[in-house]
Amino acid sequence: MRQLKAPSEPQRLLMMLAEKPDRSPADDRHLAVLVRAEKADERFAKLRGLAAKVVSEEKAAARKARNHRLIQQGLLFDLVGLESRDPAELA
Repeated sequence: MRQLKAPSEPQRLLMMLAEKPDRSPADDRHLAVLVRAEKADERFAKLRGLAAKVVSEEKAAARKARNHRLIQQGLLFDLVGLESRDPAELA
């Protein structure tokens, strides 16, 4: 945590309580709560990253499917010979 450039207020309090040599029972309880909160925050950040990865993969799959459809459409146009036709004729 010391490597953080701008630790949050709970992180600063956690560091202060962890370094305190003579903690009271209340300080120990506060420290335990802050440690649990920090662990939960780390798990949440990991899950947020996994969710972003899933969304990114879904977008990539949709892009790939669209590109595949467009390539197939272009091949069909080539096979039928529609590329040489006037667009007004096709309407």
